[in-house]
Amino acid sequence: MGIYLDGVYIGKTQGSVFDIVDLERVEVLRGPQGTLYGRNTLAGALNLVTRAPSGECGGTASAEVGNYGYYVGRVSLDLPQFGIMKASLGGRIARRDGWIKNEADAFGIGAGFGTTPSTSELNNLHSDSARAALDFEFTDNFEVAYRFDYSYVNQASKFNQMTSVGEGNIFDPTSPFYAGLPLHLFVNADRQKTASVDGPAFERSEVMGHSLTGTWTVNDMLQLKSITSYRKLSWDDALDLDGSPMPIAHTQRMSDYHSWSQEFQALGTFDRLDYVFGVFYFYDDGFTKNPQSYFVNAQVFKSDYGFTSESIAAFGQLDYRVTDDLTVSAGLRYTDETRTVSRLLQGLFAPATFFVPLIPQTDNKASFDSWTPAFSVSDSVTNEINVYARYSQGFKSGGFNGETNNAAELATPYRPEKMRAYEIGAKGSFLDGRVALNTALFLHDSSDLQLSIFTARGAAASEVRNAGKGTAKGIEVEGIFNVTDGWRFQASYGYLHTKYDEFIDGGVNVADDRPFQHAPKHTFSVSVDGRVMRTDYGDVRVLADHTYQSSQFFYPYSLTAANNPNAFNTQVPGYGIINWKLLLSDIPLGNSVGEVGFWMKNATDKEYVANWIDFGPGFGNIRPTNFGLPRTFDGEFRLRW
Repeated sequence: MGIYLDGVYIGKTQGSVFDIVDLERVEVLRGPQGTLYGRNTLAGALNLVTRAPSGECGGTASAEVGNYGYYVGRVSLDLPQFGIMKASLGGRIARRDGWIKNEADAFGIGAGFGTTPSTSELNNLHSDSARAALDFEFTDNFEVAYRFDYSYVNQASKFNQMTSVGEGNIFDPTSPFYAGLPLHLFVNADRQKTASVDGPAFERSEVMGHSLTGTWTVNDMLQLKSITSYRKLSWDDALDLDGSPMPIAHTQRMSDYHSWSQEFQALGTFDRLDYVFGVFYFYDDGFTKNPQSYFVNAQVFKSDYGFTSESIAAFGQLDYRVTDDLTVSAGLRYTDETRTVSRLLQGLFAPATFFVPLIPQTDNKASFDSWTPAFSVSDSVTNEINVYARYSQGFKSGGFNGETNNAAELATPYRPEKMRAYEIGAKGSFLDGRVALNTALFLHDSSDLQLSIFTARGAAASEVRNAGKGTAKGIEVEGIFNVTDGWRFQASYGYLHTKYDEFIDGGVNVADDRPFQHAPKHTFSVSVDGRVMRTDYGDVRVLADHTYQSSQFFYPYSLTAANNPNAFNTQVPGYGIINWKLLLSDIPLGNSVGEVGFWMKNATDKEYVANWIDFGPGFGNIRPTNFGLPRTFDGEFRLRW
């Protein structure tokens, strides 16, 4: 999925971990967006749009206080227009104590396991963010918008709770292969609120972005736009992966990343024809130091890798209104991308005292290109119903696996992943707009699927494989029901069926023995937003939602029970989460408006797995787990003026 901030592509997953002060709306585009958005948008695009300055003096401020020492403060200010300039400023701070307390001998085992903890808490929250927006109206038809965002995080990392170790393996005391490290003593399948970890456990991130968008409306038929951006990321973290007071698996990452992009667009309308043409340039580079130590420092690795990407694309799309009801669209994008990798891997193994060059300094380079078309037809069959059909293609660039421990894999780039998507659907609005129903049927046909497979061999190695071909098909239904002027219900349901048509492993097609990753078969949500009463002091409202997803696999391992690694060891059970909020809104306070609310998230205190790592047979089949947040609640006051 491609993530965009005000039309600017966020080039690295870690670079999308930031807080936004003045978020106005979120645009969700589902399915491959290979024409207009283009880069790595096989699943879709998420465009985060911030609020533009109003040019009038005003603002909002809010404060929240909750359990686990939680508090958040926000302020957003609009300044009066000064000449050709409008400006807004915003800031946000967020704090929460860790809901995992890190204590000496938290498991009550003693016998040398009461080591001094490396940090007093885990799973806490500590972030600061700021934003500035400047709009310049030089003439009636030429405007420039500057956006700046900054986010800083300095907190403890998540608790990697050990939920299982493999039988008959190096951490099983009944096994002949037992390594003498009693990790099994610290296994617990239930969510814990205390821990004893000895390794460094921190997460520090600094994200900064600048964008400059110029818009020149030449005439009624032509508008020219330029979007220029620069983003910078610094990310440092340290993880105690074994979740115990023994130094079994400790890793760190120190990363620096930069990206630059430039996009030019020409768009407009000729009678019944809407058009957009453009060119796009993107360049990024990054470098990561990834030191690791295992088995009481018996194995220590120096693992460094760097990369660059350079992408050039040209695109266009035409929308032609054949009649007032029938519209035909066609688009095409060409992308050319060059990727490089630099890798150094050395190992220090007891009882040796010098580093062994496992992968000497190595540099590789490869280029990839693709044409990605899109076609769609939509027709308003009645005043209430619109039907459509769409075909599109997506392209995810190939590249190199910078984290591999295998020199041969490092020298062999993985191929681009491509997708052909078919979708038909209908959108309807009934009863004077009180009811809206949308339905979509889709089929995604992928080739050269890129799968990252964690093997835990050597320096926490992962392998990236072009597994073969896969198909995902399903249906999505969503409805909005405005029962009265003050009550609205929403519901959605998704069904997803996935299968591999080809999965080549060791030269053998094992498609029937591998599950799709992160593909729950059923997803469901329902929400209510209701006005309970109106008073002289404001409106009393209640908001509640329930979301559910069925079980899913995290790793594409074997489905055969006798095989190791096994996919069922990575299957996360389905779960549902309930949130609710009680609100007194539109409180008159002189020339200002206030709002008081109380909310509760995960109201039933559901224990659910947010993420886990299966180390496989290469590291004793251990499974450290990150659980989702327990029940949290909060009181909030907001003021608008």
